[in-house]
Amino acid sequence: MHDPIFFWLIIALIAALFELGHPGLFYFLSFSIGAGVTACSAVWIGPFILQLYIFIVAAILSCLLLRYILAPYLTAHIHYRSNMHALIGKHAVVTKTIEAGSIGTVKVGGEVWTARALDDAITIYKGERVIITQVSGAHVKVQKQ
Repeated sequence: MHDPIFFWLIIALIAALFELGHPGLFYFLSFSIGAGVTACSAVWIGPFILQLYIFIVAAILSCLLLRYILAPYLTAHIHYRSNMHALIGKHAVVTKTIEAGSIGTVKVGGEVWTARALDDAITIYKGERVIITQVSGAHVKVQKQ
């Protein structure tokens, strides 16, 4: 009577370990949950074929629940800024003076960008440290630190 329970528990453990290697997909976690449910039901249900049906149904239901209902809520808070938008908030050094109302250049992360002052009435001199506040086209808008 305990052999099928241990079989399903081992399957659940193996699937859970596979999920650790592939987080976020929830497919292996679904098999782990299905095997866990089957291990619990194996206490009362003897025939292996019925246990197999329970495993399949539980795995499919948990896959649907995890992948399509819970996953959007679990990953909704993650927002990665990439490319030029990742520059916003970074510190830069002015490499060519940014005259009031004109353009200059800044160096950030080894790259040189054309820059304008956020406030067009000020001049930012070469060597000053600035913060990138906006990215507009091929240039950045900066303000003094």
